[in-house]
Order: sequence, then C-alpha cells, then structure tokens
Amino acid sequence: MRKFLLTALLFVFSFSIPFAQTKISFNQLGDFSDGVAAVKKGDLWGFIDVNGKTVIEPVYMAGFDVPFFANGLCGIYNPKEDARGYINTKGEIVIPFTIYSTRPFYDTITVIYQPGKADGTKSARVSIIDMKGNVLVEYAPTAYSYETHFIDGLARISKDFKSGFMDKTGKIVIEAKYDDARDFSEGLAAVQFTNDLGESKWGYVDKEGNVKIDFNFQNEPTSFTSGRAFILGTNNKWGIIENTGKIIVEPKYQQIFPYENGFATASIMDEKWQTTYEILDVNGKTVKKFEKDKKGNQTQFYSGFKDGLAIAMQNYKYGFIDTKGNIVVKCEFRKLNQFNNDRAYAEQYDDKTKKVTYGFIDKKGKYVIINEPPAW
Repeated sequence: MRKFLLTALLFVFSFSIPFAQTKISFNQLGDFSDGVAAVKKGDLWGFIDVNGKTVIEPVYMAGFDVPFFANGLCGIYNPKEDARGYINTKGEIVIPFTIYSTRPFYDTITVIYQPGKADGTKSARVSIIDMKGNVLVEYAPTAYSYETHFIDGLARISKDFKSGFMDKTGKIVIEAKYDDARDFSEGLAAVQFTNDLGESKWGYVDKEGNVKIDFNFQNEPTSFTSGRAFILGTNNKWGIIENTGKIIVEPKYQQIFPYENGFATASIMDEKWQTTYEILDVNGKTVKKFEKDKKGNQTQFYSGFKDGLAIAMQNYKYGFIDTKGNIVVKCEFRKLNQFNNDRAYAEQYDDKTKKVTYGFIDKKGKYVIINEPPAW
C-alpha cells in the first residue's frame, strides 16, 4: 500500500512540475549549431547552450556575420589580440589568435588568409590548416576568396579569373578553366563553361573532373540532396533532375526548396495567378497538395524540411508542418527559423498585451529560452 501511494505521489508530482524556461538578455541571437548559439551583448559575441546557459562569455567580435560553429570549431575575432583564431564549444582556444582571416571547418581542414610581411620575408598567402592549426600547405594555388573552403576534401580555387578545385595537399585536381563553380554535393559540382561557340552553360563534374552531366543548362542549377537537384528553365520555373542528368520533372515550379530524406516543398502558380503548395516525394510525385479553401485560407511553405519539419504559414502566422502535411507546431508565430539541435528561433506577438516574446522553442512549440533584450 505504501509503495502504491509513493508511486501515485510521484506520478502526480511529475505532472505538477512547471515547464522549465530560461530567461536571457542579449541584443541579438544566432541559430544553434554544434549545440550552441551565438548571442550578442553590445558589440561583443558569446554563446549559450540549448538550455540557455552562457557557456562562452561575450568577449569576441564577428564583423557583419553572426558567428557559428562547424565541426566543433568557430573562427572568431579577439579584439584584445587584434587577430582571429578558433575556439571550441567550451570556449577553449584551439588555434591561437594569430590569423588575419578565417573560414569555417566544413571539413577537417580549411583555408586561412595571411597578409604579407613588411620586411618582404613573407608574401600574402592562402594557407591550408588542420583542426589543430598546423599549416599543411603555406601557399595554396588560389587567390583569396570568402567562397574558398573545403567540402568533401575539395575546395574551389580562383586562378586567372577562372574556377577549378584543389585537394587537401593543395594540388589542383580540376583545372581552373570554368567561368564559375559551386561546391561539391553528393560527389558532383555544378560548373559553368563557355564553349567554342561562345555559349556559356552549366553542367556537373565529378571529383576527378569528368563531366558527368553535360552543359545543357542556361541558368545555374542547384546542389544535390537526396540524389536530386533543381534546374531553372527558360520559362523561369524550376524542374527536377536526378544525378544522371535525367529530367524527372520538367520546369513548372514557381519555387522549390531542397530535399531532405526524400521530401521537398514546392509551389506552382497557374494561369490565373493562383498558387498551390505541395509536398513532393523523391520522384517528384505529390504527397499532399494545399489549395485555398472556401474562405480563402491556405497553408503556405516558407522553407524545405529540416529534421523532418518545414516552416508553414496560415493566416499570416508561422508554424511547422511534417512530411505528411500535418501541422505539428501551431501557426502562431510572427517569425520562425528552422530547427537546429532541436531548437528554433521564434517571435510571438500577443494581441492582448501587445508584447512580443523572443527566444527559442522546442519541437512542441514551447519556449525553452526567452530573451528579454536589454533596454537601450
């Protein structure tokens, strides 16, 4: 009997515990990555964890961009050292603040830029470093660009105003002969090439530089996800291709967002300027269609899927929808970002109090972290 009463009391008590929220006070918030989110106080940036606890005090600067972690490291500027370096998610300095300009570690290596020395002993250079700061290649064969970084072991290079790719040793593995290039995704990279007739078109190459999808596209295509990429037709609408280049859906979509795990969101506008929103499967087949109801209401999409959820809008407010078309977080927010680390930035306006709640919600739509920005 005593055991039964104790169990019952514990059951009741577990449901009487109020939902935990953490209140913070910062001027600006970034999205989560690697379990932390950037927070700005005044002109300085720090980081909080998924529960709102400050794990890195705001002592850093970041220029115009919101700092973020990639592969556990963040390149950031230390005003005390007047230089950039890399920290980990605990705030520990992994690569000292001795660098002029940094790029994210999307791979296990990245590139940095160092200016030349006044005494002439060193010239300006792009160097390749590992995640401990060891210089693997001091003079990489590329002009510096904010677009240069490694993905899947290759990085775009710029040489004589042409684009190609180098490997982790700094060796040029795809000749810089293309007018433009994009990062590799699922083993293919979109590149633009001008042929002997003066026609400039886009196609795809593999990591050895072999042309895998011919230069058939007038407009820039997208990267591949779930074995699918999108092409922009001459009608200014989007179609879908598979990784062989075969067109599985002719250009007809007004807008389409990248696939995740075989699902994408898209919209089509008909000749009467009426827009229909759809969830598509990996073959371009409609999973669910959203049209206006008799009252003129309609579910609209404002993102693709991330962690199985996409941002949807109903009656000018945002929420989240799953791959089956079910609203899983009510459309009651005036602003939403996609989920990262099970947290999504959200802003909610209360019509009664005329106040706005800022912070991060969980996948049930409940605020876990509430930000109360400091008064100016």
